[in-house]
Amino acid sequence: MEILSGLGKKEVIFTFGRYVTYFFQILKGFLLAKVLGPELFGIFGIFILIQQYLVYSNFGIQYALNIKLSVDHVKHSILSNNLRAIIDSAFTLTTVSSIILIVTSLLLIYMNVDVNIVVPKSHFIIGLLLVTILFHIQEVFLNIFRIQKKFYVILTTEILIAFSAIIVIPFFSGIELLYAVVISWILSLFVSLSIFRVNYGNKLSWNTNMIKPLLSIGIPFLLYNFSFNLISMTSRSFVAYFFSISEMGLFAFSVSLSTAVMLVFNSISWIIYPRLISRLSDVKLGKIEQEKLLIDLTKKTISFLLIVTLLAILFLPLIFFILPEYYDSIDTILVLLINYIVINSSFALTSYLVGRNLYKVLIRCSLYSLLVSCLLMLLFAYYNLSIVWIAFANLIGSLTFVNYLTFITCKRQGFIYTNLANSFTYLTQGIFIVTALVILYNFRVIGFIFFAITMVSIYWREMRDNFKLVRFSMNKR
Repeated sequence: MEILSGLGKKEVIFTFGRYVTYFFQILKGFLLAKVLGPELFGIFGIFILIQQYLVYSNFGIQYALNIKLSVDHVKHSILSNNLRAIIDSAFTLTTVSSIILIVTSLLLIYMNVDVNIVVPKSHFIIGLLLVTILFHIQEVFLNIFRIQKKFYVILTTEILIAFSAIIVIPFFSGIELLYAVVISWILSLFVSLSIFRVNYGNKLSWNTNMIKPLLSIGIPFLLYNFSFNLISMTSRSFVAYFFSISEMGLFAFSVSLSTAVMLVFNSISWIIYPRLISRLSDVKLGKIEQEKLLIDLTKKTISFLLIVTLLAILFLPLIFFILPEYYDSIDTILVLLINYIVINSSFALTSYLVGRNLYKVLIRCSLYSLLVSCLLMLLFAYYNLSIVWIAFANLIGSLTFVNYLTFITCKRQGFIYTNLANSFTYLTQGIFIVTALVILYNFRVIGFIFFAITMVSIYWREMRDNFKLVRFSMNKR
C-alpha cells in the first residue's frame, strides 16, 4: 500500500524513538502505581480522567487544524499566506478557549464545590487549568510540526514530558508526590512549548480570518471524538462513582497499561494520518479503489494490533512480579487490550469519513455505541459485578460502533457490505467475545492460548506483510 510504503527511514526512526518515550511513560506509571498504592493512584486516575474531559474544551481546534493542514498542505507551502492564516487563527481560538477556562476555574474556586478528595479544591482546579491550557497550545504546535515532518523536535519534547515526572518520584511520597508529578508536568510543558516556539521561527499574529472554517470542521469532529472517547471515559467515571477508590486505582492501572501498549500503534497511525486523510479525501479516487484501500488498511491494522497485544500479554507476568498489589487487575487489562484492538480496527474507516466530511455518521455511530455501553455498565453495576465487567461493556460498545459504522458507511457510500465487513469478520469478532468471556470466568490461560492460535491462523499473511513493510522502510533513505 502506497500510504504505508511511503514511510521512510526518518519516519521509522521517529517511531522507534517514540518507544523511548513510551518506555518512560510506562516506567512512570509503574513507579507511581508502586509508590502511591491503589488508593492514591486512584486519585491520580481521577485527575487524569477530568483532564481528558477538559481536552474537549477547545472547540476541536486540534482536529480542525490537523485536517485543514493535511488536505491543504498538498496545494500550498506551510509558509503560504493561506496556511499561515489557518495556524494564526488556531492560536487565536486557543487563546479564547484558555480565557474561558480561566474564568470558569475562578468561578469554581469561588463557589463552595466539594471535590471530596484529600487534595484541596483550589489546588486541584489550578493544576487541571494549567495542564489543560498548556496541552491545548502544545497540540497546535504538534500538528504544525507533523506536517513539516520535524519529527525530531516533536520527539525531544515528548521525551522531556515523559521523563519529567520520573525525576521527582525518588524524592517524594504520598500526597506530596501527587503535587510533585503535576508540577513537573506543568514545567515540562512550559519548556516543551519554548522549544516549539523557537523552532517554529515565524511570527504569531492575532488572526480571525479562518476561525469560521476551523470551527465548522472542529466542532463536528470534536462532538465525534468526544462521543467516541466517551465510551472509555464513561467506564472510568462509572468505576469512580460505583466502586471504591482502591478499585478505581486498579482500573486506572489497567487503563494506563493497556493504553501504553496501544501507543505503539498510535505512533505509526499518528505519522500516516495526514497522508491518509489527504489520500482518502481525493475526489478522483474511484469506489473500487476506495474499497480496496479500506479493506487492505483495516486488515493490516488488525494484524499489527494483534502482534503488539500478544507480545504485551507475554510480559504481564513480569509486570505483576514487580507490582503484585495490582495482580487483581490482570483480567481487566486483558479485556481492555481486546477492546482496543476492536476500536482501533476502525482507523481506516473513520479516517475515510473524516476525509469526506461525514462527521454526522461518526457522531451517530458513536452515540449508539455509547448508549449500548452505558446500559450494560449500569446493569453490571446494579448487580455488583466486578470492574472487569465494566471493561467487557466497553468491548461490546466498541463492537457496536465498528459494525454499525461499517453498515452505515456502505449504505451511504455505495460500498459492497460483504466486502468491507470481511476485513473484520464476524468470526474474528466472535473469537474476541468468547475470549473475553473465558477470561471473565477465570480461565485466562485457556483464553490466551485460544486467542493466540486462532488469531495467528487467521491473520498470518497480514502479520508477515507487516514485518516485510518494516524491513522495507528501514532500507529506504
